Amino acid sequence: MSEQHLQENKFTYSSNLVIQRESGPRTDEPTGEPESLVGKINPRMMGTKAVKDKPVKSKKEQSLNLGKQVNMEIEEGVGMPTYDNLLYIPKTKDNRLHYERLLSIVYGLFQEQSQDVIKSIVDEVLAIMRQEVEAIIGKLTNELFSDIVLSTKAITDYNPEITQGNTDEMQLPLNLEEEQDSSDMEEIIEEEDDSQEQNEQTIKAKVQVEETRNKIVDIDGFWLQRELQKIYQDPIVAQQMEQTVLDILKLQTDIECENQLVLLFGQDRFDLIRLLHANRHKIFYCTLLSKAQSTEQIEQIHSQMRQTQEGLQILMELQKKKKNDAQFQIIQEENEKQYYESINITDQDLQGLSKKIINLEQLQFVSQGHLMSNEKCHLPPHSFKVTKKGYEEIYIPAPKPNVHKDNLVQIGELPEFAQQAFRGFKELNTIQSVVYEKALLSNENMLICAPTGAGKTNIALLTMLQTIGEYYQNGIVDIQKFKIIYIAPMKALVNEMVHNFQNRLEPYNIKVAEVTGDTHLTKHQLNTIQVLIATPEKWDILTRKIQQNDFISLVRLVIIDEIHLLHDSRGPVIESIIARQLKLMEERQEVVRIVGLSATLPNYSDVATFIRVKQSGVFFFDNSYRPVPLQQQYIGINEKKPIRRMLLTNEILYEKVIERITNHKFQCLNCQNCKDIKRNAFSKDELSKFIREESSSKKILETVIAQEDIKPADLKELLGSGIAIHHAGLCRGDRDLMESLFEKKNIQILISTSTLAWGVNLPAHTVIIKGTQIYSPEQGKWIELSPQDILQMMGRAGRPRYDTSGEGIILTTYQELKYYLSLLNVQLPIESQFVSQLADQLNAEVAQGNIKNLKDGVKWLGYTYLYVRMLRNPQLYNIPDYNNDQALIKYRADLIHSACLLLDKNSLAIYDKKSGNIESTILGKIASNYYIKYPSMQVYNQHLKQNMGMIDIFKVFSLSHEFKLIPIREEEKMELQKLMMSVPVPIKGSPEDSTTKINVFYFQ
Repeated sequence: MSEQHLQENKFTYSSNLVIQRESGPRTDEPTGEPESLVGKINPRMMGTKAVKDKPVKSKKEQSLNLGKQVNMEIEEGVGMPTYDNLLYIPKTKDNRLHYERLLSIVYGLFQEQSQDVIKSIVDEVLAIMRQEVEAIIGKLTNELFSDIVLSTKAITDYNPEITQGNTDEMQLPLNLEEEQDSSDMEEIIEEEDDSQEQNEQTIKAKVQVEETRNKIVDIDGFWLQRELQKIYQDPIVAQQMEQTVLDILKLQTDIECENQLVLLFGQDRFDLIRLLHANRHKIFYCTLLSKAQSTEQIEQIHSQMRQTQEGLQILMELQKKKKNDAQFQIIQEENEKQYYESINITDQDLQGLSKKIINLEQLQFVSQGHLMSNEKCHLPPHSFKVTKKGYEEIYIPAPKPNVHKDNLVQIGELPEFAQQAFRGFKELNTIQSVVYEKALLSNENMLICAPTGAGKTNIALLTMLQTIGEYYQNGIVDIQKFKIIYIAPMKALVNEMVHNFQNRLEPYNIKVAEVTGDTHLTKHQLNTIQVLIATPEKWDILTRKIQQNDFISLVRLVIIDEIHLLHDSRGPVIESIIARQLKLMEERQEVVRIVGLSATLPNYSDVATFIRVKQSGVFFFDNSYRPVPLQQQYIGINEKKPIRRMLLTNEILYEKVIERITNHKFQCLNCQNCKDIKRNAFSKDELSKFIREESSSKKILETVIAQEDIKPADLKELLGSGIAIHHAGLCRGDRDLMESLFEKKNIQILISTSTLAWGVNLPAHTVIIKGTQIYSPEQGKWIELSPQDILQMMGRAGRPRYDTSGEGIILTTYQELKYYLSLLNVQLPIESQFVSQLADQLNAEVAQGNIKNLKDGVKWLGYTYLYVRMLRNPQLYNIPDYNNDQALIKYRADLIHSACLLLDKNSLAIYDKKSGNIESTILGKIASNYYIKYPSMQVYNQHLKQNMGMIDIFKVFSLSHEFKLIPIREEEKMELQKLMMSVPVPIKGSPEDSTTKINVFYFQ
């Protein structure tokens, strides 16, 4: 008995060592039991399939292998995001470790690429391996190739299931359409006035596209059933099929939706499939809205629609149905102006209100600064499109310059005291001459919308001189009586403005200083300066502190540069500081001039209303006022696979560069990787085109390389080929050298990041933006470049005094074409992002004592840009239909009530729901003074204890709300494990936990 007991214990112990697999066994998987091989092996067939070489696949088989697509989902908690079109996703822990090692190797070779590209490369490597691997990754050392081989061999579960619906053969609707139009792929849609025959062809093409796009007014709750009854004669079958179709239409990706529709209806119903696919979002949402039974259901559907760009466009189209009458629009705008002017709220207005709780997170725009609320994008005259395999090109010619040299204001015409600030100038340019009288000879608020580089800085200087002139007597300025605030979005721009204004205002004994995240001024220093240039966040912090009241009371002019950043994620800060200033002016009965400087934007009248600008103070200048007219070119890549998209983008970029080098045009490329250009040139034996062997520039570069101490080896190697790079990682000496060589025309190509456009005014004839995505550490993912970065980079195209026109080229994905076309052609409305920070900004006002009750909060919200846009576009901002609430008093009360409840719940304020009174707590004041978001304060308040150790304290800080979006990527896990062993303080957590990554960053 004892022996049997020992054996049973031994078996139990051993069985516990076996790693249990994460999923159930397959139906055809061996069970491990002995099986007979009788009848399963034919001795004559042994050795018949042995071959010496790898069998050559046909082109058809290769294309099928590359086209295999499987959409697999992993359960939550595994720690790996799902990517469409991936052939392989590891299913076991061991294979995941090998897969992560492979990702880490590829990431080391392509650090500048996004994670979807890295995964796509690994996917292709696993699919083709061996001989073809270097065709994708490039030449590898034996060690690296050995690591790749070992990692791929170690993966034992690579056998992606191939469903018939996901092969290229089942994507016939899309491919058939491409084949049918293949003869026209290389044709150019010519300008409208070229010929009548081409016009007719264009009109026919447009009609064919519009036929598949139903208007919203045609889609009701039974439209889909009527279409299905044309196929299924039985209405009961059509009704049952309706839900199946709706489930397909709401799928995330277009290709998945199309494939499922083909499987459902077959290829014989191609017309219906094309109709449903082209209008899938409209059909889905309009059917749901038509069948909604209550207001709550409609609001829930509206909230769901706001989460996607397509849903937002449908909301806008629905709203357009209500605003067809132009007279109604005029009357509404007149009523809105009355609401802005009579902003006072009485106790009677709030009496008897049944306050509702609103989910503020659902009101936020998911796309934030990338929000596009315009329905259509209308191209300028004489634009045309070229369609090629894998991408589309849209050309927009440079507009005719709008320059009137006859009416320019001469510097001698300025008041005598103002002429000193324009030493070396002969005259003002066109837009400066237009706004001259309003800027220098009056103290009214102003909004100036003009292209980048049009001279808005000199307009700001004119408004400064107007303020200085009020305190200028007998050649002396009373510098103790006023302060001027200049808000600029970037540190580099702040630094540039400090040097500029310090030199220009030196004759008046004016002191200029900056306040950014890198600098700090004491109270004494603040009192001794007259012009303060700051970022929005730093000025927000300064105005929150009560001890700075003496300084703030002396402010007479506030200039907000790049005010169109209201549309950006930083927009709520700008709204907050302007609203605070407007409220302060009203309470103290003081006149503070507000001047907004902006790029050209379509709804500039809304921004003017926000900063209280009269019609006479609004100036709008379109792109024809640009110093050097800009020719635009947009390239939309429609390849689905990231690796193919990357390779095609590199090929197109090389073609554009070579074409312009031949014409001796100096180029500035904004991209993450420059080695591909040289690699393509070397493979095509065209390296000599970058710089001629017998040219003087070649000798100068050879001398520079020999004499200068250029530290990066890559930079030295590229410089010998006539290519320079510029980014923040270079030392100051190397950056200055690159700028000097490019400015003196010794190199034709300068490859840089977006920081060059902000820090250095170094124009080029052509600016090419390769890829519009950039990695965001705050969000832990790749995001689209901000509108301001794009505008700033494109603003560097065209060299004054050298070029008659500049050229800007953007290479992006096909889905983003409309956004950038709208952005750079004055068709992207500026929206408010204030709801995303409503609770935090409200806490700041409560902590200051500016808001003491619900009535104060409702009134404060009336000073914001959010209020302007809610009145102008209630459908987009999901405004409920309250009775007799034209001024949105009830809705504003609900917003403030909901935000107050959040502050009370997180112990930042004490809120009395009955009386509406609100009072700040110590935690609320700490959060306001130190710019901490309320969810982070809740974490600190909940987890910080009196006797906590160092390890636990770091763990708590890593739980901050600011870090919640930072993920653990598969390619980082191995390196993270190494770093965990080298930090001075032990880290509490596993490499799978994102807080571990944050803890590691603390000690780097």
